Amino acid sequence: MPVRLLSKYRSIVHAAMIAALPFLAGCSDGVSGTYEGKSGDTIEFDGGKVYVSMSPAPTLAGEYEMDGDKVILKVAGQSLVLTHRGDTLEGGPFGETYTKAGKGGTKAAGGPSGSGDDVLGLYVVNMGDESMSIKLESEGRAVLTINEGGTPDVTNGQYRVSGDTVSITANGETNDFRLVGTTLEGGIGGMTLRFQKQS
Repeated sequence: MPVRLLSKYRSIVHAAMIAALPFLAGCSDGVSGTYEGKSGDTIEFDGGKVYVSMSPAPTLAGEYEMDGDKVILKVAGQSLVLTHRGDTLEGGPFGETYTKAGKGGTKAAGGPSGSGDDVLGLYVVNMGDESMSIKLESEGRAVLTINEGGTPDVTNGQYRVSGDTVSITANGETNDFRLVGTTLEGGIGGMTLRFQKQS
């Protein structure tokens, strides 16, 4: 699995989180759905995980917990604490407030596609002007592509599906991804990324 592009963005992600991610998550005290900041960044709570989207970094997945009204998020090796007040998350270096989108939050995760033709397609994670994609083809073929604005770096491999787990093998290395609705979520280069299926 190619990780060169992702390692390049690791420092960007860490810096962005420290500077602009006053967020966290919680499980039992009504912290659910999607919260939006004025800058357009989002924090989505889905089951036991949290997903953080900040341009130009890719969407990252992490874990969260609550301690009273404090929401503690752990993602990309960083821990951040926010204060949960009704439909908002407040705090962080710049005191930004994230507001819940809609009365009940937004999208819920879809069920596992599991097997068959449901899994076939192109899954992409964008990183500003650059991107990484996973194309799952028939007969268990997988094509991994890193596009850094020049000649794409393409790696061929194989995949197999077991329940909602898609195991992709390339260059002698196997990475497991979780299939949730139209997304593939998995760890590459020490980060958990969410690849969105393209129509």
